[in-house]
Amino acid sequence: MKAEEHIRVLQEEIEAKEGRLNFLKSRVSMSEINLEIYQKVIYKETPSLLEKPYIAKVGEALGNGWSLITSLLLFIINSWPVLILVSLIFWAWQKKRRRMIAEEAV
Repeated sequence: MKAEEHIRVLQEEIEAKEGRLNFLKSRVSMSEINLEIYQKVIYKETPSLLEKPYIAKVGEALGNGWSLITSLLLFIINSWPVLILVSLIFWAWQKKRRRMIAEEAV
């Protein structure tokens, strides 16, 4: 009898714990978390009008000029086959022209 009573008490405790577990599961499935994150930003005053000084403009112009020179040099280096072909055509044309002038003179 005592054993049955003890088993019944344990079974009631188990059922109570299962009920509490089911209740918590249902609460968790319907829960919602709202999270707001803020970051502190240091305020920096921006000037209303930004104009570069003359020296900065001169330096920028010199840099642009140098960039143009290097770009032109790289273009010439990259187009060397075309330059050789044009030179050969010009050389052949000059040779043919000299021959024609020499034949007319005779």
